[in-house]
Amino acid sequence: MGTAIALNKSSLSFCLVLLVVLSISRTIDGCFTAKVKVQVRNAIPGNYVLSAHCKSGDDDLHERILHFNQGFDWTFCVKPTTLFWCNVVRRDSAGKDQGSGGFQAFNNEARPCGESYCFIDVAADAQGVLKTWSDGFTERVVTW
Repeated sequence: MGTAIALNKSSLSFCLVLLVVLSISRTIDGCFTAKVKVQVRNAIPGNYVLSAHCKSGDDDLHERILHFNQGFDWTFCVKPTTLFWCNVVRRDSAGKDQGSGGFQAFNNEARPCGESYCFIDVAADAQGVLKTWSDGFTERVVTW
């Protein structure tokens, strides 16, 4: 009977140590899963502004007005169903819409990160919006 109690205390101690290590790890890294950073930037030459509104089911990043060479980014921990999408509008100096579209900034079900950290660069240019992953995969997601 003394052995069963020793095993239970030993198991309990191991679990407590494991919880402390995981808590410290989560505090330092912020994630138990992959971490993703998405950057959206305006690379449209001329006097165009880019209106970008990105969000997920949990987070609304609100509309951002980006002038040439301006951008914003956000970082998040990936869940199995993580999905962020953005709606963008290209406007001329008079404020007139010159093209718009929507795209998935990140969809874990369609293209999982596959690493502990992923970086996605979303750049609006004169033809539309290009999305480039840290592994070099590039796709045009919006055409003006």
